[in-house]
Amino acid sequence: MARKILLADDSVTAQNMGRKILADAGYEVITVNNGSAALKKIAELKPEIIILDVYMPGYSGLEVCQRLKEAQETSRIPVLLTVGKLEPFKPEEAKRVRAEGYIVKPFEASELLSTLSKLEDKIVPRAEASKPGRFARANAALSGMADKPIRWMTDDATKFIAREVRRGRRYDGILLDPPKFGRGPEGEVWRLEEGLPGLIADCRKLLDTDSRFLFLTVYAVRMSALAIGELLSQGLNFLCTHCDFSISPFSPI
Repeated sequence: MARKILLADDSVTAQNMGRKILADAGYEVITVNNGSAALKKIAELKPEIIILDVYMPGYSGLEVCQRLKEAQETSRIPVLLTVGKLEPFKPEEAKRVRAEGYIVKPFEASELLSTLSKLEDKIVPRAEASKPGRFARANAALSGMADKPIRWMTDDATKFIAREVRRGRRYDGILLDPPKFGRGPEGEVWRLEEGLPGLIADCRKLLDTDSRFLFLTVYAVRMSALAIGELLSQGLNFLCTHCDFSISPFSPI
């Protein structure tokens, strides 16, 4: 699912430019043109990241940010402030209202997306008792890796990976456990035999040149470990280790 971002700026040009950059990068974008509207939309739509122009009519970006940080339900949403190059602004003002960062306009698309990628790591997921991936997180904690920069993706991995490629992100390692078959919310169909080669190719684009690993687990009756190993070797352009394994229905897990 795409990250939801609220962009508040009284400049139509800035709104249009920001909306295009963010939408092209795969974000869901909501735009407003003043601080009061920003507070209303934030309460209504609960965005995951907020971008506020410092100088807006009504409540300024600084005032909106301060209100958000003082409210328990919004205090942990990352806030990025934007300010014009010629507008009076001191970095201490961003710290005073506890904004996570600021960026000077005009900016390059790569600069904005790089800043947002860092803010994404600060997003605190809403508590959910049945949250997907909770066992993986617990396992990471038991392995002494709770504070490591691990990204967890439990829905549409293909769209997530494509977005990360567009944003220029790189990873030291990737663990994949794709399903044999699946359907998306808009009728998309995933078949392992058809989709795996493209998924591996995109993963290669995400791996650093000195990356440590790509670990793939699949349940595939129609694909042998040898065939999958050859697919990995071709897609990643290096030798891969592979094996078959099975679990007895009577084995303790």
